[in-house]
Amino acid sequence: MENERKRILCVDDDTDTLGLYAVMFYDYEVLSSSSVAETLLRARKSPVDLYVLDAWLPDGTGVKLCREIRKFDPNTPILFVSGAVEQGDQDEAIRAGAQAYLIKPVGMFDLQAAADALIRQAICRSLEARSIELNAIREAIAEHMASLDQRMALLNTPTDDAAQQMLRSAGYSAFTRAGGSRVAFERFWPAALEEVTPLWATEEQ
Repeated sequence: MENERKRILCVDDDTDTLGLYAVMFYDYEVLSSSSVAETLLRARKSPVDLYVLDAWLPDGTGVKLCREIRKFDPNTPILFVSGAVEQGDQDEAIRAGAQAYLIKPVGMFDLQAAADALIRQAICRSLEARSIELNAIREAIAEHMASLDQRMALLNTPTDDAAQQMLRSAGYSAFTRAGGSRVAFERFWPAALEEVTPLWATEEQ
């Protein structure tokens, strides 16, 4: 996962600012959005490693957007970069689920450092969450097998869509509760499923 190019979703209604982000975050894959609605659509469709939000957007506020993101993405770091300088604005953003708040104008190195630090922290939490995820999957397998007789067990293997969905749900729930991010789960999942497949086969016997 460390070697994969990380993705940042930058949200601002100013096209020049979005273009500047693309330059500043040259080490990352930069996605851009200019509204609350567009951001939520993109975020639900494809997980990212970091959100960079402005305080004001054409169809709502960055705080509102932050709260909506947290409903389906509890752990991916959120960084506000905003011209709203009041302490109350910063406090409201943090309460909504943001991890950091920078005031415009922001120096290139300060912005890069903040983004790098938040992504590194999320990776560390996700690595710790992976062992919890695998344990949850193993427990889900044991519970599933215990609820089936031998004949049904032989019909439900990890290659079945229903079985994979059950394991994925158990793994994702444990992973996010432990602080892992959505994008890390997507990257870990194929290896996690492969790792527990032999255990499933053993349980069947």
